[in-house]
Amino acid sequence: MKQQTAAATRVLLFFPKTNWEGRIMVSEAHAAINTILHRTILDRKPKNSKLLTLKADPNKANHTGTVFGFRDKARMTVGRGIAFRSIESLDDNEGQLTHWTPNPCRYGKNMGGGIVSGFTEDNLLAITTFFIDIDFRNAYARDGYARQHDIGLDTIIDGTIFPTMVLQTDRGYQAYYALRDPAFVKRHKDGRMPVISSAKRISHNLKECLAKRLPQVDLGANDFGIARIPRNDNIVFFEPRITHQFGDLQQWSIQYDHQKRTTKGLSAPKLRVVAGGKQIDQAWFGQVLRCTEICATGKGGGVARHNTALTLALACYQSEMDQTACDNLLDEWNTRLTHPQNPRDVARAVRDAYSGHYAAASPRYIKYISDNWFDGQLTIPPYMWCKFAKPRDERKYSHVEEWAADIMIWSENNIISPDGEQLTVRQLCQELNLSKASLDRALTYLREHNKITVITKMGRNGYTLIQTVANIYAQLVAKREQSRDTYGSGLAFAEWPDQGPVEQPASMAEITRQIDLFFDTIDPPDARRGAG
Repeated sequence: MKQQTAAATRVLLFFPKTNWEGRIMVSEAHAAINTILHRTILDRKPKNSKLLTLKADPNKANHTGTVFGFRDKARMTVGRGIAFRSIESLDDNEGQLTHWTPNPCRYGKNMGGGIVSGFTEDNLLAITTFFIDIDFRNAYARDGYARQHDIGLDTIIDGTIFPTMVLQTDRGYQAYYALRDPAFVKRHKDGRMPVISSAKRISHNLKECLAKRLPQVDLGANDFGIARIPRNDNIVFFEPRITHQFGDLQQWSIQYDHQKRTTKGLSAPKLRVVAGGKQIDQAWFGQVLRCTEICATGKGGGVARHNTALTLALACYQSEMDQTACDNLLDEWNTRLTHPQNPRDVARAVRDAYSGHYAAASPRYIKYISDNWFDGQLTIPPYMWCKFAKPRDERKYSHVEEWAADIMIWSENNIISPDGEQLTVRQLCQELNLSKASLDRALTYLREHNKITVITKMGRNGYTLIQTVANIYAQLVAKREQSRDTYGSGLAFAEWPDQGPVEQPASMAEITRQIDLFFDTIDPPDARRGAG
């Protein structure tokens, strides 16, 4: 079989289709949908299912939701679609849908006349994949690009984030970056959804980074809306074992933001009260409390009564004042204002300040208040506000992530051979200006994050062989594409007989075996985990 994921193995129990050898097989589109959705929707229909019943009822799975499908773009535009609660229902419509919502929603509503609703951001059940639109002027421009480039390689982001799947669209492509496990959305009592906020930032950075290589990336596309659905006639590239941890993408996004700030010459201040004691004892706090002229609109800065109330409340919170006492204090302050605000808004500001999401009054907002209402004359102690992270060249020690980044940069510049680079440990330490202990920590970090492979040979003639995962991956993809061009994709399940000269490319089955070995090397399967 060409590809076989854990999800696909589980589905084999339900779909007994066989090829000419009598082996069970599933369609590529079915495997792709399973890889993306995991088990966020049911395996079989709740009613009138045609599948065999298992001992473990798949309809008892937790955290299952709904995905929406559309038969064409015109119906999608007016919201005329179908709500699917099971993989079986999607299989029944295989080849008949053009669009879907790959990130499942909690529920879907049928409004009548074929109109469905519920595919909104605040109704998301989980984030299962990120997808990026790559739009050319027309199909002719897309095909011209394809003749000179490999879209599977060109959609690798930052050299480390590989696409799980690439689909061909009417005038471009859509690249999917599937998660290894769904990131379930939890709504807090105050309405915040941290997973959505974090995922939006990741999505924005993924698009922005890829757009440096592919200007055709649609930066304005909806992050978690409707996308093209995998079909057997539109899948350009699909490798189910390429998935990403949500936490790893978060860390990458944070580092990417940091690099952007560094490139622009900006620092990232982190608020930390290092001196000065309680903020309510500072002079600025009393000055703001005594001011009665703060009104609805600031003098151009936009910092007015509500932001001032929140800043005062945060100072009370930092000073460990009782919330009720803070409520009474700000209510009196609001009453003294020439143009007081609604008391409910003041109470909400206090409630937000004491929610635990903030540490103290922001120095930036205090400065805004000072500039807008005190002509910059507020007395703000300069020693209590911020601690800026020192640049690396001013620090005595570096972080392991920085050492790892040095190794990756060195690898990109020095590993030319497809077979990797052989060096002794001493040579590598000299090249990177690292101690052996630091080098070992950095290499361990890179191996754990599937960035490099390291083979060490001990003894007198020993060496350390380093090869980046991106380099190995590119070789395997190139071999697979070469084999596909030579033999055709229809031979994916058959071993090609040993014919022709030595330089004949390996068969698709052999390339698939090599890819499986590669992924087993960088991410060994857990023997404790079952197949389904």
